[in-house]
Amino acid sequence: MKVETLKQLVENYKHLEEILVEELNIDAASAESSAEEIWQPIFKRIVPTKYNVATNVYIIDSSEHISEKVSIAIYDEQYTPYIFNYGMIKYIPIEAVFAVVLCKGESSKLDVEKWLEKIKELKTEANAYVRIQFTLLDTKDSSARSTQTATRPITIACVNEAVEGFDITLSRSDNKLNKVIAYEDKSLSYWHRMLNHVGESKGKTNEKQTERTLKALRVYDGTEEQVLMSLMFQLNQLLMLINNPMFFPHASYAKMFRGETK
Repeated sequence: MKVETLKQLVENYKHLEEILVEELNIDAASAESSAEEIWQPIFKRIVPTKYNVATNVYIIDSSEHISEKVSIAIYDEQYTPYIFNYGMIKYIPIEAVFAVVLCKGESSKLDVEKWLEKIKELKTEANAYVRIQFTLLDTKDSSARSTQTATRPITIACVNEAVEGFDITLSRSDNKLNKVIAYEDKSLSYWHRMLNHVGESKGKTNEKQTERTLKALRVYDGTEEQVLMSLMFQLNQLLMLINNPMFFPHASYAKMFRGETK
C-alpha cells in the first residue's frame, strides 16, 4: 500500500473525528441530548459486523437484576438469540453483551456511579449444556470449565467531561476528542483475566501470558494521537479477548421466569 494512501486513511479518520466533535458540540447546546444517536454509527463503523449495536436497551441476568437504561450495547445475537422484548423495549441477557456505553451530557457523579453499580450487579451464569467439538460440555461442572468462567462487558463512557470507573472514557474539550483507557499499560493477559474470569484473582494457569499492551495500539499522526483510529484498534483488541459470549444458561433463565430464583 502506498504511503499516500495510508495518509489519506488517517486523514479520513481525522475528518470523521472533527465531524463527531462538531455534532457533540451542537448536541450539548440543545435542550434534549441525543448523544447515543451520534455515537451509535461511530461504534457500528469501528466494530465488526458480527456484533449488534443497539441504543437504549436494558441488560438483565438470570438472578432478576436489571441495569439502568444503557445508551448503547454491543452484543451477540448469533450465539445468544434470546432478546426479550416488551413492546419496543429490549432486555438483553448479560451473557450476550460485550460492551455497554453510557452517553451523557450533563450528569451528576451520583448518576454515573449508580449506572455503573447496576452494571456491576449483573452476573453471567455458568449453567449451560452444549455440544463442543468432541463431546458435551456441562459448564456447571467446575472441573470442565471453558476458558471463560464469568465474563463482564467492557464499560465505555461518552461524556462531556472525564469520569472515573469506566474501562474507556471518551470526552470532548477544546474542540477535540479525548480518550482515557484505564490500565492501558497493563498486559493483555491482565485484561483477559478481568473480562473472562470475573471475581477470580488469576485466570487458568495454563493460559499463555503476554506483555502486549493496549497502549502499543495507539496511532499517531506526527506527535498527535488519532483518537478514533486508536479506539478502533484498542476496542477491537478487547473484543477479541472475549471473542465469543458465554454459552447461554437456558436452565437458569427458565428457572427465573418460573419465579424460582428466590
